[in-house]
Amino acid sequence: MLLQIVIVACMAFAAAGLAMLAFRLFGRRAPKAVILLAAGLGMIAYTQWDRYTWADRTAAALPENLKVVIEVPYDGVFEFWARAIPRTDALVVADRAATRTNPQAPDVVLAKTILVARQGEPLDLWQYVDCAKRRRAPVLDPAAPPPEAEGWIDGGEPAALYAAVCPA
Repeated sequence: MLLQIVIVACMAFAAAGLAMLAFRLFGRRAPKAVILLAAGLGMIAYTQWDRYTWADRTAAALPENLKVVIEVPYDGVFEFWARAIPRTDALVVADRAATRTNPQAPDVVLAKTILVARQGEPLDLWQYVDCAKRRRAPVLDPAAPPPEAEGWIDGGEPAALYAAVCPA
C-alpha cells in the first residue's frame, strides 16, 4: 500500500513536470491551475491503469501449475464507470499440482483453488470436483469423504475448473 502511494505521488510529479515542460517549450510559464490539473490527471490515469490491468499482469506472472478459472468482476458503488467498462477485482486460480485423487472414488478429485484479490491475501479454498457428473462441493472437513447426494453444486460451472483439474 505504501508503495502504491509513492508510485501515485511520482506520477503526479511526472505529469506536472511534463505540463511545465510543454509550456516552457512555447516560452510561457505554466499557470498553477494547469500544473495541479496535470498532477491530478496523472494520478487518476495511473490508478485506473493499475486497476484495469491488474488481472492480466497477475495472470501472466502465475507459475505454470496455476490456471485462472474465474475472473471476479468489481461490483462497487464508488466506481460507477466500472458498470460500463468492467474490470476484474479478484481471480480464482486452480492449483493443478495440489490436485489429489482418491482410489475409492476415481471420478472425484480434491482440488485446491486460490482466491487472489487485488488488495488482499490469497485464500486457499479446497473443493471436491466430480469430473464424471460435472459437479463440485466445498470441503468443510479435509478428513471427511466427499458428500453423498446433498452438498454438491451442479451445473458444470465454471467450465475452466473442470478443464484444469479433471484428467483428460
